[in-house]
Amino acid sequence: MSAYSLNREEYRKTARRAAAEGCVLLKNDKNILPLKEGSSVAVFGRIQFDYYKAGLGSGGLVNTEYTVGIREGLEANGRVRQNESVTEAYRVWLRDNPFDEGEGWGKVPWSQKEMP
Repeated sequence: MSAYSLNREEYRKTARRAAAEGCVLLKNDKNILPLKEGSSVAVFGRIQFDYYKAGLGSGGLVNTEYTVGIREGLEANGRVRQNESVTEAYRVWLRDNPFDEGEGWGKVPWSQKEMP
């Protein structure tokens, strides 16, 4: 068996570069992008609270040290404000509609319930 070690710092840099290079480009109608500092945005969907990878392959079992969702990314960036009334509406809705963890490998739901 060969000795293998993962250089986590190099891995993070490579993952960050791959994510940046794989970003989807948006049509910039009326020069709205980049958002001006202090702009307000609304994030819709439970994904803002529950990081979720659909699919049942072994990639779903990868243990990561951390994940950064869109809400956390926006908060960390600090350039834009999130519409707190939308965020709070999701917090309230999620109390009665918790994330479905499934029943283990191969029995993970392919999708999650979303707010109507």
